[in-house]
Amino acid sequence: MHNSDLKIEVSPSDSNGVASRSISVLCEDLLDLENASLDCYSPQLTYDTFQNLGNKQGENCYTFSWDKAVEINQIVMTMGFPFTDGGWWTNLVLKYKNNRDNIWHTITRTQFSPNYNFMDTSFGRFPYEKYQINFPKLKVAAFQLRGIGGGYSSFTSLSNIEANLVENVDAERIKGRNYPMPKLYNLISPDKIWHLGDCLFKATGIHFVTTQLQYYLTAESYSEFYNMYEPQYTTPSVWRLLNDKDHWEHYSEVSESDKIITQKYFRGLFAQINGPILMNGISLGSILTYPLVLLDNIDIQQHKSLALEYEMDWDNYESSMNNMICMSIERVDGIASLIGFIIHEILHQVQHAQILNRKELETRPGKESLIQDALTIMEQDLESGIYIDSILEKLHVSYHQLSVAFKQSHGTTPNKVLSELKMDRAKKYLADKRLRIIDIAATLGYTENHFIRNFKKKIGKTPGEYRKSISQ
Repeated sequence: MHNSDLKIEVSPSDSNGVASRSISVLCEDLLDLENASLDCYSPQLTYDTFQNLGNKQGENCYTFSWDKAVEINQIVMTMGFPFTDGGWWTNLVLKYKNNRDNIWHTITRTQFSPNYNFMDTSFGRFPYEKYQINFPKLKVAAFQLRGIGGGYSSFTSLSNIEANLVENVDAERIKGRNYPMPKLYNLISPDKIWHLGDCLFKATGIHFVTTQLQYYLTAESYSEFYNMYEPQYTTPSVWRLLNDKDHWEHYSEVSESDKIITQKYFRGLFAQINGPILMNGISLGSILTYPLVLLDNIDIQQHKSLALEYEMDWDNYESSMNNMICMSIERVDGIASLIGFIIHEILHQVQHAQILNRKELETRPGKESLIQDALTIMEQDLESGIYIDSILEKLHVSYHQLSVAFKQSHGTTPNKVLSELKMDRAKKYLADKRLRIIDIAATLGYTENHFIRNFKKKIGKTPGEYRKSISQ
């Protein structure tokens, strides 16, 4: 970006989320996050316009201006985090101002590379996704990104904005999805971590996630994640309300401990277990449990005092505290020990995958064979509710190895290829009116609602609408 005399303004400006409070992060060089530790994927590298839970704030506007006009024909936009309740655009208009008339004009003939998904959903988005917006060359004194943020809280999250003048726009186009993959999820399938967490939840009632886990789950696992966490937005816990009041200062704290610890917050009335995932002394990320209320020596007056300090109505405070798990410190210590076993199992699976990878590299003739074998399994097992994990087990490869091969050959992920194959097979089934839509969904490994959403997103029509269109 032309940094000489650059000025940045963002509206709304009173951000209250977990991201950086400084808009200067939008023009700072990004870290190389490819294959980095999960702990490097920090909201502090982004700027978001979150204000309060459920606050529909209207239009977002990012304005960049210079003292002297500059020539540009490309804007590179790197997104931040697609949180469960917002962090993306549902529409976006680019505007510019020149020095002649001081009027904002719409930039026309814009082309996104890759195409941007303006649907109001967090699934299918990844942290630090990069997009080029190309257009005919302009001389500008300022430009704006203006539009509506998505999600329940209607906000946007960005990490970097660049304005460039490039000689050959076509040669600069981004081909395929462009986002970094954390090291841990290159070593082990995120779904496996999610299922380990599900086992802990069923045994103890405590949820846990690894940092940024939800962004890399398959559709089926993400649906489970969303159903588990979505209620906090309609009936938020007191933890959520307190952090909204406190600008999420506690959330931004990163523990440097190399041991599993129980962190206490808000006068020690709340706790969260934090377990580092260390391999050969190097951090891959952390496991965090969902916060809980500590029961030891509980004094209701302390909670009433905290509610008063944060200007919260006591009835609302008490009601929202009922949405959290209450637990003694002794039981918390027991769960911390279980977290230790889970971390051990994660590392065991990582090491096992590395051994399989080495054997695979010694025996497999090349990535072409790997891709063909994967496609063959997908085609043969579509009606068996096949998932990527089962393909990895049959081929004895890691998710990273399969993902790299597909990105190089198809420009996309194996999950997306599998989804497209399922949708193509679904169209063939829909041509047979004897088959019920719910049965087609189950055959392909979907719930009915999930199948309908995926089909409409891919084909542009619901399964029922598609069936009618081909029968006319």
